[in-house]
Amino acid sequence: MYLLTQNLFQPVCKWGVALVAIGTLTACSHMPQSFQPGRQLKANEVRQLFTDQTVTSKNLSTGVVSVSRYLANNRVQQQREGRQRLGTWRVLADGRICLRMETQKESCRWIRQEADGRYQKYRESHAFARPVVTYINLGKTRTPASR
Repeated sequence: MYLLTQNLFQPVCKWGVALVAIGTLTACSHMPQSFQPGRQLKANEVRQLFTDQTVTSKNLSTGVVSVSRYLANNRVQQQREGRQRLGTWRVLADGRICLRMETQKESCRWIRQEADGRYQKYRESHAFARPVVTYINLGKTRTPASR
C-alpha cells in the first residue's frame, strides 16, 4: 500500500514544485513601481514644490483628475469632477504632505520623485508601496497660484 501511495503522489509533487516556480517567476516580473530607483522627498522639497503652485494630479485607482492650487497660507482650492472643493494642506517634518478637504478627515502621504522625473504620492514609505496618485505637471511649470 505504501508503494502505491508513493507512486500516486510523486507526479503531483513534481507538478506542484513546477507551479510554485512559475508563480515565483511571474511575481518577480511584476515588481511594484516603487522598487525602481527613485527617492522620497524631504519636507523642504515638498514645501518648495507645492507652495503657491497649481498642480494637476491623477488618482491611479479611480482615474479622477484634480487641479489644485496650494496657497502659502495653507489653504488649498481644488477642481475635481466639475466641482470646487476647499481644504487645508501642510507638510510634516518627515516629508509627508497632509490634505484635509472640506468635511473629510486629514490624509497624509509621502511624495517620491521617480527615476524618470515623475512625482508620485504613496500611502506607505516602504519599498513595496504602490503609488496612489501621480502628478502630471509638478515641478515642470512654476506659475504661482492666484491668492
